[in-house]
Amino acid sequence: MSRRLRVAIVAPTLGILGGQSVQAAEILRHWTGDPGVEAWLVPVDPPMPPGLGWAAEVKYARTVATQLAYWPRLWRELRHADVVHVFSASYTSFLLAPLPATLVAKGLGKPVLLNYHSGEAPDHLRRSRVARAALARVDALVVPSRFLVDVFAGFGLEAEAIPNVIDRARFPFQVSASVLPGGHVGIQELECDQAPERLVPRAEHLTHSP
Repeated sequence: MSRRLRVAIVAPTLGILGGQSVQAAEILRHWTGDPGVEAWLVPVDPPMPPGLGWAAEVKYARTVATQLAYWPRLWRELRHADVVHVFSASYTSFLLAPLPATLVAKGLGKPVLLNYHSGEAPDHLRRSRVARAALARVDALVVPSRFLVDVFAGFGLEAEAIPNVIDRARFPFQVSASVLPGGHVGIQELECDQAPERLVPRAEHLTHSP
């Protein structure tokens, strides 16, 4: 019997509730019990090192303490992986979480799939030479929308669009006679990684009742 593919997923835990942590949790849940894959989470928000628990309540000390726990954990855990799947946002978050994971994985000779989730990509990539160089070194670059594929292409980076996953058993589709009273649509926490200029016409179409 062949050995299972070992996949380390570098992402936030659900303690930092957001798109990255939810998507990582869903991927891990669907791979649970898979005979061909052994996947585990390498958290970008590991527990504080012994004796530094107090730092969790202090803004900049928390960042330093987290890095002191994060880098050694990357070296311990990524060395056992066949593939490293890194979730990424932009700006400072990129420097603190996905960049160290990419550097360690490459130092260990591991292939890296980087899953970039941020509508700030145009400005981030324009400003950061470090980000552009790091992204050019990964083995596969995945984004959740065609908008981001086009953004990365503008910087000479090839990305593949793979939409976010959703558990249809928990969120079943239901046909509704109307969107909302008055034919309006409510949008909460709208991310711009779907290109706002593309969403506005769709929203206008939905908000006009027949």
